[in-house]
Amino acid sequence: MASSVWLYFGRVTYACGLRGPWQSTAKGCFGYVASMMPVDAAYTAAREMLRYRHHPRRLRDNVLVRAWLASLPEVPGDELLVLTLNRSICAAIDAMPERHAQILRQCDFEGSSHRDVMKALGLSERHFYRERRAGIVDLARRLQRRPTVQTIAAEHDRLALCFARVDALESAGRIDDAVAQLSNLRGAVASEERSRIEARLAEINRDAGRFEAASQHVELARANVAVGEEARAELDVLRATIAWQAGKVACTASGLSDSIDCLRERARRRMPALIPHALSDALEICGEASLESSDWAQALSLFEEARAVLTDEPDTRRDVVVRSLIWAATARSWIEGGLPRAARELEAAYAMACAQSLPREASLALGRLCQLFDLVGNATRAAELATTYLEPIASELVGDWRASAHLDIASAYISTGQLAKARSQLRSARAAAPHGSFAYAASMMGDSEVALAMRDAPAAISHADAALAEMERLGRSRHVGAVLAVRSEALWLDGRRREASAQMYDALHLMGRFAHPLRLATQYRRAVHVTNNRAHARAARELWDAHAVRL
Repeated sequence: MASSVWLYFGRVTYACGLRGPWQSTAKGCFGYVASMMPVDAAYTAAREMLRYRHHPRRLRDNVLVRAWLASLPEVPGDELLVLTLNRSICAAIDAMPERHAQILRQCDFEGSSHRDVMKALGLSERHFYRERRAGIVDLARRLQRRPTVQTIAAEHDRLALCFARVDALESAGRIDDAVAQLSNLRGAVASEERSRIEARLAEINRDAGRFEAASQHVELARANVAVGEEARAELDVLRATIAWQAGKVACTASGLSDSIDCLRERARRRMPALIPHALSDALEICGEASLESSDWAQALSLFEEARAVLTDEPDTRRDVVVRSLIWAATARSWIEGGLPRAARELEAAYAMACAQSLPREASLALGRLCQLFDLVGNATRAAELATTYLEPIASELVGDWRASAHLDIASAYISTGQLAKARSQLRSARAAAPHGSFAYAASMMGDSEVALAMRDAPAAISHADAALAEMERLGRSRHVGAVLAVRSEALWLDGRRREASAQMYDALHLMGRFAHPLRLATQYRRAVHVTNNRAHARAARELWDAHAVRL
């Protein structure tokens, strides 16, 4: 199963477009077949098209897609086929009756379960499936009648074609090839397009952990004379996302309010954007900052606004949409009673990432799911997800993405007592993480937990000291308390009981402000043997009884 998951994600092919003297005959033949297609056949073909809309080989075998291709002046290659067809599908759905459009968008593009959509629309199961079938048939008919959007020819939209290729290369982990594609195009485009290329280069380098290169591309984009006020606001947001991922938390979110106001106005006027998802990025950074300061309700509100903003941006990348859902689920898991829904949203995000061949986002959703199961005490399920599904993906990722995946796997191994495997995963995380990043600091924190579990007090204290210095430098108050708790237990194990007890009280104070209630309950329970305070045992029981759920 593990290998099949990755095979389902990772294949990026570049087959030649179908061209030849038979093309005009095929147009007539497939056009006739499409116009005469029975309802059941149209439904089956359209349903398969939606399911495999990012898999060019499956699309070329679909009778409905072949009829649609026959109506185009030129048959596109693989990347252009996926890009053009998906734009056509979205335009056709936008023109449908609202209920049909809502069902198809939520079920096939946003990854919502059928049951959740039924509930949201107030439909019975029978009525829902009747409406869904009608919507899929309607989509087939609209694609049969005429091309919904104009063909995207390479000479008219080289940038769109190049970006489609780059997205595929980046998802496959071929970062240098993606950068080369954009760099080769940079000198042959107009100045306003050059800014878009520099911005995309900055995003690719940022996500690969190359923060210095990313910052340089932002400055090159800002130096472009064609960049206006709205574009500068978008680039300010991009600069902030680089600073955040590089670990510069304190200086990131505070200066974004002016940019957010400017971008909200741009979105209201529906003006073209240099970075279509810039407003969503800005809101997500503010949401992450709210998480760090324990304002869970504000964080959820910001993440949900960020997700809503993306629905109004027609050219938003698929990976950005999936990540937005993951962030909303993360914030929801901190709200009282929100854990079950957060788990469902993460499962939906994972399904969307699988369907759209996005291994990085799939690893992020799986990692968050592992954390939720570990949080509620189901370490066995967390380890199963980590080893069966997440571990095969991790080795194909790069930079911060790979480091985060290895950290989640290591955490699952620590919870189940598989310490040698945990240590191996932590080594891999540290090797992949950019030096000075949060992931690098978290790997040192994991080493201290492993050393503590192995009852190696000096090593646990040493690793905890290093992790503590990094977390304080990064401004990660939420994690400082957790590191102090590990260090306190190591001090107790080393025989320094009074110092250990004092530090545990400091750790519990910080965790009481910043930690998830269930994580705090676990720490209260572990603190009892250090502080010898029975009140901590009572606090653990009360927190667990108030917040525990079964996932």
